[in-house]
Amino acid sequence: MEKLIFISHRSSDKAFASVLESFLVKCGVSYELIFCSSLPGNDIKQGISGEIRASLKTSQIDFVILSDDYYNSAYCINEVGIIWFKDGSIKIPICLPEINEDSMLGFFDKEYKIRRLDNVTDIETICDLIRPLCTNFITSTAKLNSYIATFIEEYKQALASRIVISQVPITSKEPNPLEEKILKGEFVDDELLLFKYLFETQTNVIHSDYLLVNEWLKKNNINRQLNESSQEMLLEEKLFVWAYDDYDDVYGVKFRVDVYRQLRKLTTDCLSYIDNKIEKHLQAGQTKNEDNSIDALIQKGFTDEEILLTKYIIDLEKTHLLTGWQTPQEEQSIKVWEDMNQLDNTLQQNYGSTLMKFSIRKFIDVSAKTSYDNPKEYKIRDNVYSMILNINDASKKKIDEVMKKYVAIDDDLPF
Repeated sequence: MEKLIFISHRSSDKAFASVLESFLVKCGVSYELIFCSSLPGNDIKQGISGEIRASLKTSQIDFVILSDDYYNSAYCINEVGIIWFKDGSIKIPICLPEINEDSMLGFFDKEYKIRRLDNVTDIETICDLIRPLCTNFITSTAKLNSYIATFIEEYKQALASRIVISQVPITSKEPNPLEEKILKGEFVDDELLLFKYLFETQTNVIHSDYLLVNEWLKKNNINRQLNESSQEMLLEEKLFVWAYDDYDDVYGVKFRVDVYRQLRKLTTDCLSYIDNKIEKHLQAGQTKNEDNSIDALIQKGFTDEEILLTKYIIDLEKTHLLTGWQTPQEEQSIKVWEDMNQLDNTLQQNYGSTLMKFSIRKFIDVSAKTSYDNPKEYKIRDNVYSMILNINDASKKKIDEVMKKYVAIDDDLPF
């Protein structure tokens, strides 16, 4: 059967392709109309070139799931080149969090409107593009809204379980003017903090109110508040340019595109240099261990399950925990985390009771409810979250000891 939809992606991002395909099928697009090389039914090991060529000839909508991994694949770059060159199809770039308009490379650039799989408006737009081409596409608005909500949650689960291959090389022989300037000491601490913020958040916008920047500084226990004075020299040197909205009003600043790409290619040595330069601000802002009540509970007070949940929160930087009808989604995320750490399913099986203990301890507050006023999501209190992220070495050692207790036993061993 001729393909209607082609999904181009790197094999390491197949979880996102699978979530997208599942959503489209729910909405009425037949499996047979979708080509996604990593999914069952498409035998890419037998005549892959022929399959891809045939599918691209007939596809009327071409999705491209862009990520750092995608850009690091010569095969993917060739595939997206074919998609860009072909006529008559609707091309939809889906960007994972590390990709934005300023970091798109090659054929797909600012000419194309990027879409996010956690943005309701973007998903609705995708549906509007597909609907005229698929006679069986869902017509019920209520059902579609429900499917979109589920789709976003499944995407977030895949994102939480994702193992990101760092885009930062250990060494680099490619000249990097921005790195050279950094290592020569040409930037003051506040400028280095802005570089660190943009690098870690993988964005290229600093809004005029500096709200997001200062929230990031607080979250990372950096005792510093930044404002527009921090950007003045960078604007003067033309490393930063003004950011304009759709009405040509200035709403902030950003790196020049070429400089932003240099930022994304900073080596580990350069990042370590930045960390050392701003360490004095970090030290001043850290929570004192003696004031951290979480440390005391980890040492004597928490059950093993509470310690495991604490470690899960740290590793995945979880600020919200699902409950109620959404519990299975959180449990699935926990299962993936347990598998990655070679743990048994102790936390997954005891998640509900452990979450209740956190509630009784007043560590969490209800942040979302169902239409029947039942909790479906909890938010970890800010002060608790800060203490969890700043536990002392003794607590880290205790957590490691508990983790070792729950290492899964391999039943397939021959002894």
